[in-house]
Amino acid sequence: MTRGAVHAADQLEAELLVLQTGSGVTAMAVSELRPRTPLLALTDNEPTAARLTLSWGVQAGVTEMSRRSPEAAAEFVSQWGLERGLLRPGGRFVLIGTTDWSRKGKDLMLVCDVGETPASAAADEGARGRA
Repeated sequence: MTRGAVHAADQLEAELLVLQTGSGVTAMAVSELRPRTPLLALTDNEPTAARLTLSWGVQAGVTEMSRRSPEAAAEFVSQWGLERGLLRPGGRFVLIGTTDWSRKGKDLMLVCDVGETPASAAADEGARGRA
């Protein structure tokens, strides 16, 4: 998953590669690949965030969004990134997360347009199809 995410972020010219993490293991693995895309690790664990600041290229944020649905995390990152100038309107980021926090590892990669979550994009597409 880590190599694929780095490759996707690079090919899509994503502005951020975002990792939802509890332990920080995935963020550290991505950091070791030295991606060109800036890394943002979202965790709900302060010691994990502190440890991640020592990893190459990782900016860590402590938030409950680290354990929320990918759609909620994408919406949070979009707003957060715009407010801090890390994302621009119409930009793109790649989000790595999981569909089941009770299991180890990550099984989800989303490509997100800034200001548009996967759920809203699907709803918009459905609305256009009905019009």
